[in-house]
Amino acid sequence: MDQEVKERWISALESGQYEPGFGALRKVVDGRETHCCLGVLADLLDPEGWGNRGSYGQIFHRCDNSMWIDDALAESIELDRSDQEYLASLNDGVGEPPGRTPGYDRVIPYIKEHL
Repeated sequence: MDQEVKERWISALESGQYEPGFGALRKVVDGRETHCCLGVLADLLDPEGWGNRGSYGQIFHRCDNSMWIDDALAESIELDRSDQEYLASLNDGVGEPPGRTPGYDRVIPYIKEHL
């Protein structure tokens, strides 16, 4: 992964500027805006790329997919789909007990160590 982008991404995740969310890159539900870890990255790379809203509050970025970074954008920073899928599972608490509070605490160490 592009190291400059990686450093900016980690800083953004640690900054408190983004409220952690899950299930979509970015969502607005009842006026509350949240971003999954990949949504934070999408916002850093192309803040003007947000577009249509889905029926569950999700906001699409550069395409009609609310789950993954656009293929061309991901390729430009050398982030493959398998890494996105794993990061999404960490972000969304897959395998965690029900009721886990969303956060970037599991994602940040993975980014630092493996990307």
